[in-house]
Amino acid sequence: MKYQSVNEFSHFSFSDCVLTEMTMSPAGVHLTLEALIVLPENSQNTNFTQSYAGTVQLRLVGGKFTESVKEGYRYRDANDVLLESVPDTLLSPAEVEALLPELRDVYLFQILSEAQTDGRLLLELGIDFPQAEEFDTLITPSYRIGVLCEKAIFGWDYYMNRVEN
Repeated sequence: MKYQSVNEFSHFSFSDCVLTEMTMSPAGVHLTLEALIVLPENSQNTNFTQSYAGTVQLRLVGGKFTESVKEGYRYRDANDVLLESVPDTLLSPAEVEALLPELRDVYLFQILSEAQTDGRLLLELGIDFPQAEEFDTLITPSYRIGVLCEKAIFGWDYYMNRVEN
């Protein structure tokens, strides 16, 4: 990879980011991302503008899944009357691993990071499934996946276009 950025979560924007693949191996968790925006503050951005990176390989070195959540929802009608309420569902690390084949071409809208006392990072990946059709109003699954890792390495070979406001 020509460009590598380590643990710079706040120097990326995930507003358009698509997770095309997520895999688990003994080395950690590996994500392939499209439409990740590199912010001007990023150490690898010599353009000093918001720019899309080409295909990004995100390696969560030594990554292990932690407790995760399938987000619940409240469904209301036009008069604000509650029609359905589904609570959050806790997922074990094994359930998250079983979910991996389904995590293709979904939105990765956020990665929150928190440094632990032992030097590792606790990450929370926000994932949304897209609508089946463009103007569909059906509820789609949304997850908060926890990962504990040593470090996160973002790698990409080239920049795409600048982000238009």
